[in-house]
Amino acid sequence: MSRRRVAATALRLALGAHRRALAATLLFAVVEATGPIAAAWLTKQLIDSLTGHGTREVTAIAAALAATGVLLALLPYVDDLCQGVLTRAVALTAQDRLFRAVNAHPGLDLYEDPVRLDRLRLAQQSGQDTPVQLVQCALIVLRSGWTLVGFAGVLAAVSPVLAGLVLLGAVPKLVAELRLARATAAAFAGVTAGERREAFFSTLLGGTTAAKEIRLFGIGDVLRERMLVERRAVNRIRHRLDVRRLSVNSLPTLLASGVAGGGLLWAVGRVSAGTLTVGDLSVFLAAVASVQGGLGSAVTAVANGHQHLLVFAEYVAVAEGGARRGGSQTPCTTGSSSTTCGSVTPRICRGYCGA
Repeated sequence: MSRRRVAATALRLALGAHRRALAATLLFAVVEATGPIAAAWLTKQLIDSLTGHGTREVTAIAAALAATGVLLALLPYVDDLCQGVLTRAVALTAQDRLFRAVNAHPGLDLYEDPVRLDRLRLAQQSGQDTPVQLVQCALIVLRSGWTLVGFAGVLAAVSPVLAGLVLLGAVPKLVAELRLARATAAAFAGVTAGERREAFFSTLLGGTTAAKEIRLFGIGDVLRERMLVERRAVNRIRHRLDVRRLSVNSLPTLLASGVAGGGLLWAVGRVSAGTLTVGDLSVFLAAVASVQGGLGSAVTAVANGHQHLLVFAEYVAVAEGGARRGGSQTPCTTGSSSTTCGSVTPRICRGYCGA
């Protein structure tokens, strides 16, 4: 199933659940991205006014800057309210559509096949939260792009050289984050499979379903060891990813910091020479911090969005495909007291090999 189709389904689900809340969330994202740009520009004007203009202009700029600060302080709470409305509406709509598809499925094979039952449970979990999470990832990318373009425009109006330095410093970090996003997405499948197997063994050890069989046959230590094996495998994957994150980010971060430091020295020299103002320097400092932070957030959102798409594909398959079989596992051949897949009893095996 293509990611474009899955993303389109998530967007349609959010639009159908609560169109006005989605529109308000989009509007607040644009305002939130514009706020730091406006605050940086007003700070520049205030500093320049304090060094060479009248009190009336300084008062007006200070009042506008204070109003911008109040708006940015209140905006997250209003945004949280709209996102809460959207999340609840999407969860309700997703649950309704999912179980409409389940009820339309004839027979009991959906509940007798562990593979399809696992898919149904995963679809139920992902359908309630994942569409909103995908929307949030898209909004983070939008805010970051808006911030980058806005600060580039402001700096270009002040000095094209400053704009070029900010963009140049962002390029190495952007390339590194994109490489890490691909590595994170590739590791996600292995981590998810390992965590699900670990949860399977943990449920057996801590639940009541197989408690009698585990104690009767004395296989508690075997299941515990299998659980720990899966946990160690997941830990190794995460450790390798952390090491790669360190190795990939080190050089680009040094380059970006070097470019920012060189740009700061150049800007200070221009301020000393009278070519630039102190306000121009303040805009440059704000732009460097906002652009680099925004790019990191955007690429992280792209990686998270890719992961959410993988999970939400299960919901799309069930809701639009009538809970079709999503995979194949070898059926167990159960006898009176044993199975061929390695499980001790049919209750623990539950009809399939593996977790």
